[in-house]
Amino acid sequence: MKLLSIAIPCYNSQDYMRHAIETLLAGGEDVEILVVNDGSKYKTADIAAEYQQKYPTIVHAINKENGPKFNPFFIPKMISDIAAGQISIRFGFHGPNYATTSACASSTNALADAFNSSIAVDGRMYRQDITGSMAHAAMLGAQDIIAQREAEQLIDGLQGILEDLDSGKLATAACSADARGISRVATVNCYPEDAPTEYCDKHVTVDYCVTGGGVATPFCSLFPDAVIETRSLVKLTQSEVDEIKAAMNSGLKSEYYQDGYVYLVDNDGNPIAWHGFRGTANVDADTPYVVCPIHNQQSYIDFGGQDNGNTDDGGNTGDNGSDNGGWSTDDGSDDDFIW
Repeated sequence: MKLLSIAIPCYNSQDYMRHAIETLLAGGEDVEILVVNDGSKYKTADIAAEYQQKYPTIVHAINKENGPKFNPFFIPKMISDIAAGQISIRFGFHGPNYATTSACASSTNALADAFNSSIAVDGRMYRQDITGSMAHAAMLGAQDIIAQREAEQLIDGLQGILEDLDSGKLATAACSADARGISRVATVNCYPEDAPTEYCDKHVTVDYCVTGGGVATPFCSLFPDAVIETRSLVKLTQSEVDEIKAAMNSGLKSEYYQDGYVYLVDNDGNPIAWHGFRGTANVDADTPYVVCPIHNQQSYIDFGGQDNGNTDDGGNTGDNGSDNGGWSTDDGSDDDFIW
């Protein structure tokens, strides 16, 4: 049984057809080579016959001048949805246009329609679907149903998909500045009517102290060794946090359960206190994100700064009128952070 059939249309091809045939003969008995001579006037037919005689089980010479004749309406008659197309053009209809042409195609067509009809639901339930699939892949590896390496590859691929789908909305500049240092933006294909129209509100832009590993305090900029960058945190609800915690032992990448990228909100989008996936972050703070733990009032005093008695619990101090370390006061809120 031949695994591959290759047709070589030829017309006065005597100068290069030998090279074409010799190249394909490398396939051996697994291939058949059909040399179709379209009424050539020179040696094309003779060369095709030569190879057919030399390789009778591989090469077959076919001589047919000008090929078969077709009615000019043959192709239009094969386009089964041409009538629907004409109606769409006339009345300005938009969207998919197709027609089922045989009983054999009907079942496949129904399966494709059913798959496409679930896309809207899949878009809302993607996190639960992907997280569950990751847990299932981990189980298959643990039970030796598949190799552990294969399970890790599946989990890694699913994690990559999860990382590309934070909000399902149009990306902003904040989406590419994720605190995890991994791209959060994906290009997807969809029907125009299914394309998102709203911009992502999942990411929150902050001044992030890389040195301390948290959102910068007013003290961070006073330390010469502090590295401060503009980064984006991700708004997560407690239920989303719980889903990530449940997947932490299922091969989830470590970037995904680091405390420093989370901006915790309630179901209405209001910020609530975040204390980390293991409850060990922000021991003395009630902010919705991890605050830099090393640049604070006491560390600034230890560093050599001056405490003038106006420092409040929010980490902001008043100007003492001198040039030896004073800065502007505020009301102790988080308004110094940009989002």
